[in-house]
Amino acid sequence: MIIPKGFVPQQDNGLIMGGLFADQSTSFQLMQQKMTQFVEILRQDPAVESVSGSTGGGQTNTCFIFATLRPLSERNVSAEQVMASWREKLSEVSVAGYWLLAWPEISIGAHWSQFQYILRGDDVEEISYWATKVEAALREVPVLTDVNLDQQQHGLETDLIIDRRTAARLGLTVSQIDSTLYDAFGQGQVSTIYAARNQYHVVMEVAPEFWQSPEILSQIYVSTDGGPVSGTQATQPLDDTVFTKAPAQHSGSKTATTTPIAGDRARN
Repeated sequence: MIIPKGFVPQQDNGLIMGGLFADQSTSFQLMQQKMTQFVEILRQDPAVESVSGSTGGGQTNTCFIFATLRPLSERNVSAEQVMASWREKLSEVSVAGYWLLAWPEISIGAHWSQFQYILRGDDVEEISYWATKVEAALREVPVLTDVNLDQQQHGLETDLIIDRRTAARLGLTVSQIDSTLYDAFGQGQVSTIYAARNQYHVVMEVAPEFWQSPEILSQIYVSTDGGPVSGTQATQPLDDTVFTKAPAQHSGSKTATTTPIAGDRARN
């Protein structure tokens, strides 16, 4: 009865995964910088053999880190000791929270954590209120580390309201406005480049420097007489246009992004 035990024992198989959580209003570009900073910190650890990270996906304010440690005979420290040293360095990265976990041989549950505490109820506001209380209480427990709450409901959003009367007076439809906005910010495929042994999708989007503020909407113009491109228009690039093409492969297709480098090219 007094022998220490657990459901699934922790193992040191040389693999560690972790994640960073920034403020929910954090952009993809800023989160990418934080991830790069975290990866560089881990690469300086002599116990680390390789490390990689990824961000984006469903949430722009999170990133995931995957690290491979050197064999035990070369590092002379356990995975737990390695993660403890990382926690001391994570203060250099300005984030809202983080978690680290030695990769388990057997994983059970939907989250990468040793322990989970789930709140259930019929009132969303009540759950939100008590979830923050429980998180704060668990952070005070000395035997717990990397306590995080998976609830995220404070992200920024912008409501764009169309003046339908003015749009109708100018001969514009809601569909035209929606298509223009999607072409600018939704990365819609507009064409295909056919090479000798492969093909590439052409994705139109606003240049990255114009993603930082809603004020860019004042520079987006909707065409009333535009139509689908045809003939040489589909294959001849515009002036001041840069093509970034993925390396050719024999199978599948890669994405080629057409990015205008002039400000007025962002107008449609």
